[in-house]
Amino acid sequence: YGMTAPLLLDEHGNKMGKTAAGTRVWLDPDKTSPYAFYQYWLNTTDSDVERFLKIFSWRTLAEINALCEHHNEAPHKRIGQKALADDLTRWVHGDEALERALAASAVMFGGSLEKLTDADLVPLQADVPSTSMTRAALSQGLGLVEVLAEIGLCKSKGEARRLISGGGVYLNNIKVDDTSLVLTLASLATESMLILRAGKKKYHLIQVS
Repeated sequence: YGMTAPLLLDEHGNKMGKTAAGTRVWLDPDKTSPYAFYQYWLNTTDSDVERFLKIFSWRTLAEINALCEHHNEAPHKRIGQKALADDLTRWVHGDEALERALAASAVMFGGSLEKLTDADLVPLQADVPSTSMTRAALSQGLGLVEVLAEIGLCKSKGEARRLISGGGVYLNNIKVDDTSLVLTLASLATESMLILRAGKKKYHLIQVS
C-alpha cells in the first residue's frame, strides 16, 4: 500500500517549500514565529484560499463551502484568509500562540501592547523600520522630539513638535500630546522594545540593549 499527496503549489504553479524564494515557512517556532506563520497564511491569494482550507483545515466541506461563499461576497474583508491563518496557527502552534500572533498583528492597526513580550514584537522588525539604542542612553532620558527626528519619523524637530501638538504621534499606540515628553526605561512596552508611530501608518521599533 502507498499514500501519495499532490505537491503544494502556489497560484503560479511554483512549489511552496523551504527552498522556494519568498515562501520559506517552517513548523518550528524558532524558525518561523507564530506571528510570521500567521501572516504567511493571511497573505494567501483569494484564488488559493478555498483550496488551502480544504487541504489544511479540519472544518467540514460544508463549513468550508459556506465560509468561501461568505468570503466571496466581500473579498476585501479577507474572511477566508483569516479563517485559514487562524486554523493553521492554532493547529501548529496552539491556542496561546494564536492569541499572541493576533495581538502582535493588532499592533500594526493601533491595538494594545498589553501583555506582549519581546518575542511577540521581534517578528515585526521584518516589516517595520527599527533602531537600536543602549539601555544606558534611555535610562538617562531622551526627548521624544529629538528621537522622532533622529530615527526619521519626522524630517526635523520642528515637524516633530507640530505633529505631536496635532495629535499625530503615538507611543506604544497611545497618543502623545506633550512636546516635552522624555522617553525613559518606563516607556518600554516590553522587556526591551517600544514602538513609535507618526500618523496612521508610519511605525518605528526601538530596541534597547
